Amino acid sequence: MDLEQKAKENIAILELSLQKQKCYNAVASRAYYAVFQRIKHCLTSNEFDYILFLKKIEKVKERSYSHGTIKRALIDYMLTTGTSLEKLQPLNYFDFLYNKRINADYKENKMTEKDIKLCLKNAQNIIRLIDKL
Repeated sequence: MDLEQKAKENIAILELSLQKQKCYNAVASRAYYAVFQRIKHCLTSNEFDYILFLKKIEKVKERSYSHGTIKRALIDYMLTTGTSLEKLQPLNYFDFLYNKRINADYKENKMTEKDIKLCLKNAQNIIRLIDKL
């Protein structure tokens, strides 16, 4: 199963949980990883040179496809395809998804249905943006 299929599976679980299971903490994590996997699939399938990118941003010791650099790498790639800065706006929600994942996985506060609906909406918006490439 490739990363694009895993991303789709994570979105499906997100939607199902909203309807039935209501496992909001687990779903917040899946929303983030659906986007993370979709970004990684986009970059790898388009032969994005991550090592060169890490040199460019002066983070040569950083691991390729790390949580801290992957959004910036996607922005870098999308700008080379001619995508305008204004069309990159949905990527601002990547940090929201990351923070919700951290809260869901490591903090004692519980995600709510409202949180998860926002996670789903933001994840879908980012994935739609990537799918337009």
